[in-house]
Amino acid sequence: MQNLDNIFTINDGSLSVPIVYFIFRQFPGIGPKKASMIAREFGSHGDWFKSVKARLQRRGINLNVSYPYFTEMPIDIHVRKVFLRLGFVRYSEPQDFQNLAGMIYPENPGFVDLLIWEIGRERCKKFPKCERKYDICPLSNVCDYYN
Repeated sequence: MQNLDNIFTINDGSLSVPIVYFIFRQFPGIGPKKASMIAREFGSHGDWFKSVKARLQRRGINLNVSYPYFTEMPIDIHVRKVFLRLGFVRYSEPQDFQNLAGMIYPENPGFVDLLIWEIGRERCKKFPKCERKYDICPLSNVCDYYN
């Protein structure tokens, strides 16, 4: 069995975020959402990326991810729920949410996902947690559901 680290040797380890996305989409069980999240992590040089990079450096592979921008926002149930509660009830297609993310953060719409996903997962439940003991949802001032 080949060492999976070898997938990062493309272009001598110099990858872009879209290339990382397509590398991970090759694996069974990794769909567009998960591949987008991994690619975003690599592009932002987050903790998981740093640990992979350190492991590869020990093997003599210098991993560098450039072009950290990812124009596609991965869409899942949490993202849809937040956008619907914000009042975008007419929209249901992934492209609708992609375009909304592009309006929110035109420079890098893919990064909108992390904030929206976390709010959807942690706050917009069956019984929403718009208000907690010490804070209020950061979207409460524009949320139809809250208002």
